[in-house]
Amino acid sequence: MSWSKAQNYCREFPAGDLATVGSPEDQEELVNATRGHSRLAWIGLYDKVGSWMWSLLGNGNSSGEDVEPWSWPWEDGEPDNWRGCEGCGLMHNGLWSDQNCNNKHPFLCFHSNTNDTILGDSSIIFVNIQMNWSDAQAYCRENYTDLPSIRNLEENNLVSKKNRAESGSWIGLYRNLWATWSDGSNSTFRHWRIRMPNNAAQIITNNCAVAALDNGLQWLDAPCHHSHRFICSTIPARKQLFRIKLSSAVIDPEVSEAILKQLHGKLKKREKEDFSLRWMKAPDGEIFNNIREDEKIKRWRRMPSNV
Repeated sequence: MSWSKAQNYCREFPAGDLATVGSPEDQEELVNATRGHSRLAWIGLYDKVGSWMWSLLGNGNSSGEDVEPWSWPWEDGEPDNWRGCEGCGLMHNGLWSDQNCNNKHPFLCFHSNTNDTILGDSSIIFVNIQMNWSDAQAYCRENYTDLPSIRNLEENNLVSKKNRAESGSWIGLYRNLWATWSDGSNSTFRHWRIRMPNNAAQIITNNCAVAALDNGLQWLDAPCHHSHRFICSTIPARKQLFRIKLSSAVIDPEVSEAILKQLHGKLKKREKEDFSLRWMKAPDGEIFNNIREDEKIKRWRRMPSNV
């Protein structure tokens, strides 16, 4: 199945979703659960390639909104998420490209010494020091306000005039790479295969993660529309054993079935979760066992409906 179809399938189970691997313990548990299997399987990790934000979100000259990347002045073919590791924005001749955040470039800072949140000629500072994006952000925040956010083409032209770097300068544009699991939890733990993710298929929309079942469940990135096996996570089934004493023997199967339905109806009024009931038979195939001449006992099991 594709990643999205696998996600929908997993969500059919109670609290089910594609598997989240949030720790080394989770990773080890999945390794043990899939031992003996091979090939690739989807897990819940995915990369929203279009989820661009501003460093100055909700502050200074920011509009407080995420960026719509396809409507802004990207260079031709950008953003391309080259090798699956480009999450920061660089401006060159007024156009943007996505770059590896560890690359070093000069950068621009926004300096707000008044309550005015509109970009002005004096509020943009060019810093001709080679830094990676996060160091440039820290420098701007310590010495000025932040890396600049750009809300329209007029502001983009203003920032571009201040940019004197031949190879481009960092601006406040960024996105979190591989930041989210299908169940909505944040992604911090990593178990990528060496030189992964690499976006070998040059996907510029969403990208998804598969685990190599025959190689310690190391992760690889793959186009989400590809077809793979998948791993679901769900709430383990809870089983309870009850015993019922009957004053008279019940041999007729229709009577025992009627009793079961009556019990189910009464329990359904009290229980919030779905469940199912069934009689538990003895090794000889009988449901009833004589305890004393005047007493019978019937055993039945109450279980979630998905078991």
